[in-house]
Amino acid sequence: MKMEQVSFLEWQERYGEESACIDALRAIRCPEGFQCPKCGHHIASLISTRRLHPCSRYFHQVSATPGTLFHSTKLPLVKWFWAIYFAGADKGGISAQVVDSISKETVKHFVDECISPGQTVRADAFWSMNIIHTTQFHESRVTSGKEAGKWLPWGHNVIGNLKTFLNGTFHGVSSGYLQEYLDEFCYRFNRRFWENELPYRLLNACLIHKPIQSLNFVKRHIDL
Repeated sequence: MKMEQVSFLEWQERYGEESACIDALRAIRCPEGFQCPKCGHHIASLISTRRLHPCSRYFHQVSATPGTLFHSTKLPLVKWFWAIYFAGADKGGISAQVVDSISKETVKHFVDECISPGQTVRADAFWSMNIIHTTQFHESRVTSGKEAGKWLPWGHNVIGNLKTFLNGTFHGVSSGYLQEYLDEFCYRFNRRFWENELPYRLLNACLIHKPIQSLNFVKRHIDL
């Protein structure tokens, strides 16, 4: 679905206040208007400091953020909206995963997770890449460093863009969060032709993303 293109000034005019951000979340989640989940009433007021819409009939308090990435956040939504815009509009940044080794198992896992069946996949002739042919049209070739750019023309470009993204935007990253940075780079790269639409695409993604428990997030990276 095509999203609206918007400049930062337009974004700030629309979402420069907490109440405007809450109204935006409600409008996206409830395009037909407010409806109280308890009584079905369609009129509510707003308590912006608590992100709540009290139903005008029985005063049941309805939050705009449950089940979204914003739920229970202590940051103002205005700051979240700034971060969403700049994350989407930044031109820094395919699918990429951090692996311990390039084995048949890791290659198969990557292909199963990131490439739909029946695609034409070019690769070098490294032995573990042979597993690709089980689900894809695999083309492999032994190439020298000078010839690699002709056989895999996007390879050097993507690697160069990734280095610029990591070193220029973040000035280097730690290994514990490397996969998250790769995910961000791939998200932007795969949507590079829709750059002006990314802020609204990210906002919609945040609304359908389940809340992240900080303890689970920290534990995940301690286990790495």
